Amino acid sequence: MAIGRSVSGGAMLAVLVCCSSRASGRPPQEPAPAGPAAARTSGSNQEPPPSPLPAIAESEAPAVIGQLHPALELDTIDGALVNHQSVSGSVLVLEFFATWCAPCHRALTDLLAVHGGLRPGSLRVVLVSLGEPADQVRPWARSRNLPAGFTVAIDPAGFAARRWGARRLPTTFIVDAAGVVRHINRGWGTGYRDRLSRWLREAEPARSTPPPQSPPQ
Repeated sequence: MAIGRSVSGGAMLAVLVCCSSRASGRPPQEPAPAGPAAARTSGSNQEPPPSPLPAIAESEAPAVIGQLHPALELDTIDGALVNHQSVSGSVLVLEFFATWCAPCHRALTDLLAVHGGLRPGSLRVVLVSLGEPADQVRPWARSRNLPAGFTVAIDPAGFAARRWGARRLPTTFIVDAAGVVRHINRGWGTGYRDRLSRWLREAEPARSTPPPQSPPQ
């Protein structure tokens, strides 16, 4: 498995803000809420900025189109393990999401619609909740009644997101049956369903055609 290098996130500026407030004689202001609380406070449908992701080893690199996918090892919400061996041989959709992320819900709706038109058993879908514990994700997953072939995993510390290069939510990776990354999509927008359908059909293994039968002698 080819794995390269990744770069860690940025630094916080809270100390500079605090010092600036004291120098001016004004009392420090209450910090704005972050994460899901920010979305609820603002009243908008936009997802809040993700928390800084942890750094990983310098020998690892994000997913690159046309190359073998990075290492894959995740716990599911039911305590099982998802890794390369468990998904090899099928087209893989790896989608990073969060239960509070409205665009993620729209992307999942499109994915479910496209999935229904594909050949049964030709696709494995792994939905990876970023920054959320299993106890929070499990009720969400059960309420969706996901079809066979869908697995919900968790990435509470963000190691998988850093390894694969998921810098925003949702981020979708399409990997062919040989383990090669074919498409990467970040975010959701108009026309996503059509693009996703085309990408999956391109990555789907060709059906084998039986040889023609010889006419009876």
